[in-house]
This record gives sequence, C-alpha cells and structure tokens, in this order.
Amino acid sequence: SGLLSARVDFSGAQYDSETKTVPISPTIGGRILVDVTTRNSILALTWGPEVAVPNGRIRPYGNASYGRLFFRTTSSVENMESSEGDAFHTTNFKDSTRAWVYGGGLRIQLGGRNSPVTLDTGVRYYRGGTVSYLREGSIQDNPDGTITMTPLTSKTPFLAYTVGVKFRIPYDSNRQCARFLC
Repeated sequence: SGLLSARVDFSGAQYDSETKTVPISPTIGGRILVDVTTRNSILALTWGPEVAVPNGRIRPYGNASYGRLFFRTTSSVENMESSEGDAFHTTNFKDSTRAWVYGGGLRIQLGGRNSPVTLDTGVRYYRGGTVSYLREGSIQDNPDGTITMTPLTSKTPFLAYTVGVKFRIPYDSNRQCARFLC
C-alpha cells in the first residue's frame, strides 16, 4: 500500500482463431469429420516499478515495465474425448521478443474502509520488438496432406485494456517480521 512498489505481471491474450472441419483421416475420407481449431495468442511476462496513490477509495497508479512477449500458434481437435488429455494438440509456430510496457489506471476499493479487495481498471501500452508470428490464414493445407506456413515479421506494439480484482495481503504492524512478508 506504499507510494512506490515493485510490479510483476503475467498476462495473456488470444488475437486470432479459426476452425476448420476436416476428415479425421485421409483413408476414411469424409465419413468421420472433426473440428480443428487454430489459436494465435500472446503471453507477456513483465516486471518494473509502480507509483500509486496509497490511500483513499479511488487510487490512480502508473507503471513502467520491461519483459518478454511470447507469440504462439497452436492447433487442436475440438470436442473429442481422450484419456491423454491434450493428445490431439500441437504447437505450429512460436517466437518471442522483448518489450517495454507503460501503463496506468485506477484502483477502486470494494467493501468497507479496511477492505483488502479493490477493482483494478487500466490500460497498458506494449512496445514490443520485432517478432515472427502467424495470423488467420497463415497456415494453408496442401492437397498432399502437408501444410505451408507464411509467418509475418514486424514490430509488435499493441494496447491492452485490463479489468481485474486485486487482493491485498493484510498487514499487522504488531507482528515482528518484514512488512512484505506479513
């Protein structure tokens, strides 16, 4: 609840997906069809300082972070039971890059005056480096059963809006331990 604190974020977003209905096997033909869904996603892991108004029902904050962006494209067979869990799942493409992240927002205290729960709303600007990634239509199915991937390569800036709930670990000043542990 101080003016200056350390912030670590782990977040993810899906930026594209497509579903195709295909035969389960080329030897069976169209007798048994399955849905194959391909998802394109970004995972972010960032860390850095945060400045915040420490008291009051509405507390604005701002932060700057450095971290990594992980781009991944996966395909899986949907609506199919398997004892293996992810037996029908594959990663088609992945890459990563560094990123600077600048953000800010408002924390609105929920409940009473001493409530440890706040609603956190904000926006983050991710200034990502150059990375290769796939989007809808970047994977083409060939007649011989192979696939052709056409990755895009570019810088990766994007804006993310956030809404979440923050729980503060209660602190009792009468206990004998470091503040961040109590």
